[in-house]
Amino acid sequence: WSAAAPMLTARSDASATVLADGRVLVAGGEEAGLNTLASAEIYDPATDTWQPAGSMAESRNRHTATLLPNGKVLVIGGYRRSPTLTFSQRAELYDPTTNTWSVMVTQLSSPRAQHAAELLPGGTEILVIGGVNGSGFVTSAERFPVNDSGSTTSVVGTFPAGNVYTSVRLADGSVLAMGDGSTTAVRFNPATASWATSVMDSTRSLPTLTTLADGRVLLAGGAGGGGVRLTTALIYNPDFNVWTTAAAMSTGRSAASAVLLNDGSVLAVGGFSTSGEVDAVERYSP
Repeated sequence: WSAAAPMLTARSDASATVLADGRVLVAGGEEAGLNTLASAEIYDPATDTWQPAGSMAESRNRHTATLLPNGKVLVIGGYRRSPTLTFSQRAELYDPTTNTWSVMVTQLSSPRAQHAAELLPGGTEILVIGGVNGSGFVTSAERFPVNDSGSTTSVVGTFPAGNVYTSVRLADGSVLAMGDGSTTAVRFNPATASWATSVMDSTRSLPTLTTLADGRVLLAGGAGGGGVRLTTALIYNPDFNVWTTAAAMSTGRSAASAVLLNDGSVLAVGGFSTSGEVDAVERYSP
């Protein structure tokens, strides 16, 4: 490991999106004092430098950010704490060419944060699933139009309540999602607009979810009952819609980051253990 240049603003729970040119857009989040941010910045790995990006129209935290086929980034939902806790129904589009944000006319049917979002095949809609708002858990899903047509499309079905939803897109274009507090995972098939469910071994909060090179999905860690950080991992096989046990991690952790590397292995970084922040890093070989 080698140190990278520090960000312009210290922040947590921001979104980080790799742009088409390899730079990384970091948007929103919270700074010290739980002040929710509208600012954004861009990291250039070629020069190890950060530059200010245009600021969003509203401050937001625990939103989603999705890279679109045209290279723009669509940010959806989130919440802000000040002056009162407010959950957002709005979305904003970032254009890296002009370094500007534009507010979308289309709004979510339900304000939500801590939801999951995945670009559907064809690149014209984003599937938004679950999350929370001022009324509690959001157990619905909707399709957000990238072309800003003015309204979202509700998706039939009610989904397990979860404080935080996590998702990945599978090789066939379907979306696998799970929420905290449930052993049921859901899979959306955009071709038929239908859902299938599968059952995991236990409930877990804030695990990592990573699509492997062969199309299977690795779920690792998370917090179990009583807040115990889990070392256990599972593999989802989309061909059979089942979960099986994978090798366990060395360190129990939740809220970690995981990324698929070019050789097909998965790197798991950081997170929380029962004793605090984790600096341990480990690598899973499928």
